[in-house]
Amino acid sequence: MRKMAKCYVCERKSGFEHAGREICKNCFLKNMERRVKKHLGRNLFKKGNKVLVVGEVEKRLLVQAIGEMPLKLKFVKKIPEQAAGFDFIVYGKTMDKINSEFLDSLEKGKLVLGMGKKKFFNILEVLTAEEVEKYAELKKLKWKSRMKSKQGEMKYNLYKNIKELRLLN
Repeated sequence: MRKMAKCYVCERKSGFEHAGREICKNCFLKNMERRVKKHLGRNLFKKGNKVLVVGEVEKRLLVQAIGEMPLKLKFVKKIPEQAAGFDFIVYGKTMDKINSEFLDSLEKGKLVLGMGKKKFFNILEVLTAEEVEKYAELKKLKWKSRMKSKQGEMKYNLYKNIKELRLLN
C-alpha cells in the first residue's frame, strides 16, 4: 500500500507533483502568484496608469499581484491592432518560449534577448508552460499551451542567463 504523499510546504495532503516534489493546490497557486508578484516589482505601475492586459491567465495573475492598486485596466484576449493610449501592455510569454526564441536566435547567428520596449511587460516569463497550464486548470481559466519543454532544471538556468545578458545589453 502506497504512503499518502504530503505537500512539502504545508504538510497537508498533496494534490500533485511539481518540480520533483509533492505540493497541494493552495500552496502551488500561492507560489505561482508570489513569483509573479516578485517579478512585477514595486515600481512598475503608478496610480492611475492605463494598462491593457492580454489573456485570462495574465489578467488573473496581474489582479492578484497588484491587489488594491488603483489602475485603469482593460482586458482583451488578443493585442488589438491599435493599442495606443496605454501606459503598459501586459502580455504572457512563458520561460519555455523565451528560452526557445533565444536558442533559435543563437542558431541563426543573431542574438535576440527578447526585451521589447519598456511599455510592454511579460507577466508569464518567470513561469514555465507546464506551470501556467496547471495554474489555468486549477483556476478554471482558458489557456492554450504553445509549447512544452522537458529540459527540467536547465530551463531555469538558461532563463537566468538570458536575464543577466539583458542587463549587459
